[in-house]
Amino acid sequence: MAPSPNDLPGGQAHVRPGIGEADFALALAVRWRVFVEEQGVPADLEHDAADAASAHVLAVVASEVVGTGRLVFDADGARIGRVSVLPDFRHRGIGSQIVAALEAEAAVRGFAEVTLHAQTYVQELYDKNGYAVSGPTFQEAGIDHVPMIKQL
Repeated sequence: MAPSPNDLPGGQAHVRPGIGEADFALALAVRWRVFVEEQGVPADLEHDAADAASAHVLAVVASEVVGTGRLVFDADGARIGRVSVLPDFRHRGIGSQIVAALEAEAAVRGFAEVTLHAQTYVQELYDKNGYAVSGPTFQEAGIDHVPMIKQL
């Protein structure tokens, strides 16, 4: 039986690191539903080479993964990406929990700031979590994005 958004107080999830192939498959399943099925992102763009070296987190409600995100480490620093929450679990703070867990991972690894490319329709989520716009709007996978940054 699918979990209800009300299975935990306030609809909050338990956010934990994604470890191993089984967890990665669970993360990809959420991403596929959100990005490919819901938003129409081409399947070949959703999963990329950065996944293998990224830190991943899973948001879990009643034993089911309902959200995920990753932290990419590259020459530009630490960048949050692929933050996704299943539709029935949105607007309950789970996205913010995922972002906070990824920020904590970046801090543990010694990064002083984190960047991300926010889809413009969810820019408010990142605004509320202390991010600031750092450049002009651009398109990625046919969706408007804005670059954002936060000092940790």
